[in-house]
Amino acid sequence: MQSSHSHSLGPGYGWWAVLFLSFVACADGSDDEASTSTTGGGVPWTTSTGAGGAGGTASQGGAPQGGAGGQTSSGGSGGAGGDGGQSTSTGGTGQGGMGGMGEGGMADDGQLVLMALGDSGVFAGSFTPSTGWDTETLAGDPIDPSARPAVVMRGPDDALALFRGDAGALAFSTFDGLGWSMPDDVGAAITTRAAPSVTANAAQVFAVFQGDDFKHYFAVYTASFNPDDEMVGNPQSFGPFPASIALASGQPIVTFAGDNHDLFDQTRTGGTWGAASPHGLANVFTTPAIVPLDQGPELLVVFNRQDSTIAFTTRTAGVWSSPADLPDALTTDPVTLAPMAGGRAVAAFRGTNGMAYASVYDPSGAPVWSDPVGIAAAATPTPPAVATGAGGADAELVYVSTQTGSAMHSRLVSGQWSNPASIGGSALGSVAIAARP
Repeated sequence: MQSSHSHSLGPGYGWWAVLFLSFVACADGSDDEASTSTTGGGVPWTTSTGAGGAGGTASQGGAPQGGAGGQTSSGGSGGAGGDGGQSTSTGGTGQGGMGGMGEGGMADDGQLVLMALGDSGVFAGSFTPSTGWDTETLAGDPIDPSARPAVVMRGPDDALALFRGDAGALAFSTFDGLGWSMPDDVGAAITTRAAPSVTANAAQVFAVFQGDDFKHYFAVYTASFNPDDEMVGNPQSFGPFPASIALASGQPIVTFAGDNHDLFDQTRTGGTWGAASPHGLANVFTTPAIVPLDQGPELLVVFNRQDSTIAFTTRTAGVWSSPADLPDALTTDPVTLAPMAGGRAVAAFRGTNGMAYASVYDPSGAPVWSDPVGIAAAATPTPPAVATGAGGADAELVYVSTQTGSAMHSRLVSGQWSNPASIGGSALGSVAIAARP
């Protein structure tokens, strides 16, 4: 089966060229001015300056040359001139070192990956702010988009997507920087009834999925899956909706709604699942979302109530807070969630009017959640997806446009969501996105 590749640049994702020059400096030196440029929606590049080389020494009557200028680091300008040579006897006249001639490189600007499902099969891509989206359609039969894909990155050019494939098989595809692999089954007779969830560290991908028996299963991918269908708990946990997974202190933790619609969390330590811990809520009616935070509370969980309101709870030092509402936020679909720097997070959801919305969590804010912001005028058939921002952006959001059936992309930069840009694809129904850690 063949893959068709295309390369697209959305509005605001142009090429910028930057040239850093350094002039010859005299012995007493000159100031180098750091240069900056922007790319991908106003995200600044960083610069640094290489150090000047040391001056030479001279013997009697010598006229030494100073040391060569230092080499620059990524994005830097040329180094300053070296100190003048030191004469060792009478008649020596030291000359200033030559100014650094380093050429500034492009700063690392992050990476995103995307996976979308629909009537045309599997649509996938990768993105950097400096080059835009590079996409491909993986030939295949129509994929039910109601079981949204899940995607995660372990590092540069290293990603895995997991989704419900043909006949309900749990399928996966990997990304190596050159492109996405053709979808394959995780294992013989391993199926899922709904959307899986994934998280990762630098070496492994951890997944949780719900079998056709409504029970929760766990899988680990390194270079292959092992285990591929481990029971979550003994007795095995189950519920009406799929579970979500995150890492807390390096250990997998899942959260899910029980048959009694209570919220549960359950942690795997040393290869063994602990008991599921109830939260005593009895009003959780979709798959909850969970992410770790880099400061403040260690975990954030967002979930839906039966009346379509959205609530959240945080865990600090192992203790969960009482649930509270997101302001003016209503949905009947699962919420997607991504961490941001500074203990913040972004939630995205499909409103009861079918539109895509986003709200930012900031534990230092009052209130801690921002008012929901509409991302576009067009409706979306399934919930939008969010990821941590790349290249200086705070967050990334993708959704499928009901009007065009294509994937759309918006970036949160300096507190403002950009106008959505088309990524591509056709007849899509659901989408997922992940950022490189």
